[in-house]
Amino acid sequence: MQMQKILCLILSFYLRVAFCAYCDKQSLSFSGVRKDGTRLYLSGEGFLPSCERGYQLAKPGEKIVCRNGIWTGYFPPCVVVSCQTAPPPIPNGRVKSYSGLHGSIAVYECNKFYFLAFESSVQCALGEWRGNLPICKDTRCYIRNLRKKSGVLDDGRVTFSGEFLNVRCSEGFTPNGMKPTCSRGEWIEQDLSPCKES
Repeated sequence: MQMQKILCLILSFYLRVAFCAYCDKQSLSFSGVRKDGTRLYLSGEGFLPSCERGYQLAKPGEKIVCRNGIWTGYFPPCVVVSCQTAPPPIPNGRVKSYSGLHGSIAVYECNKFYFLAFESSVQCALGEWRGNLPICKDTRCYIRNLRKKSGVLDDGRVTFSGEFLNVRCSEGFTPNGMKPTCSRGEWIEQDLSPCKES
């Protein structure tokens, strides 16, 4: 058979006449099909396809066969691998929805009192979740995060986004009328501490 193939190909090449029908593995134009190994096949010959990383056989055990110069078999022989696991978790949030299909994007949402400070996309690509994870940031403000807090009593209170700080001063200090505002986890402050020495 090998000698027949060599003779057939030599005659076809030099005489520019097709003495036999053959197929070239390089002519397979499907994504993910490995094209290493034997390149040329005579009519009736075939091979079991193998797939590149990120692809899997559509019909395992199904041969691709050369028939009169035309490839036959199950096409496409290789399909993209889906993501088999859930997308990665994020702190202070969760995955809202995903399909796991190649090219699909996971949708995230943040827990109560948190917001998406850094939106990005995590996509299923060739069986793996890829991309930058979104970041959920706390919308609440804490007294410990005030830049100007001289004399402010830190009793662990939380101020919600859109609210003013309910100013309580330590002994020896009194409120001066300035009230920092909480905006999405950041204090909007005046030039002075909200407490002044009495």
